[in-house]
This record gives sequence, C-alpha cells and structure tokens, in this order.
Amino acid sequence: MNIKIQNIFLGLLILPVLLSACDSRPLVITTLAPPTVTKLPTFAPTPAPSIGSTQISKADGMTQMYVPAGFFTMGSDSGEGDEKPVHAVTLDAFGLINLR
Repeated sequence: MNIKIQNIFLGLLILPVLLSACDSRPLVITTLAPPTVTKLPTFAPTPAPSIGSTQISKADGMTQMYVPAGFFTMGSDSGEGDEKPVHAVTLDAFGLINLR
C-alpha cells in the first residue's frame, strides 16, 4: 500500500479516539447491521410453441395459429415468367389468423 494512503488510513482509524479524548462524552462506535438476503422470484419458462399450436390474441380476441420458421422451395421451371426459377425461400416464424 502506498505510504501516503496508509498514513491517511491510519489517521482515519485514530481520529475518533483522539476526538473522544478531547470530549467529555463517551465514545460510541456503531456497527452496521449485516446485509439481508432478498430472495428473487423464480419464473417458469414459457413453453415454445409447436407446429399448429394456437393462442388467443389479447388485442382483438382472434385465434392465432403458430407457423414455425423454416424454408421451402418456391417457383416453377415450367410455369409463367414470374414463377421462374425454382428457388429456396426462408421465412421467420409467424402467426396466421383465419378470417372466415
């Protein structure tokens, strides 16, 4: 430890004793209470949706069906010009609502 810091530290320890010697009142040293341990709540993990699982929308009450993320082949080599070429498409998971 640096000598200056060590001297300051020792001075802080001795200062209350020196001050109490100049005062007629008794020296009272208070101690801190030990820290309390607060237990945090535990949460159950939300189960991952599976193919075709449904949930009710809180916003409008409609039933929403889960479609998982994945990829598929889209297009045609023998169809119209806007269908060519056959290519792989990747989609994120989404919810599908039946409006009928």
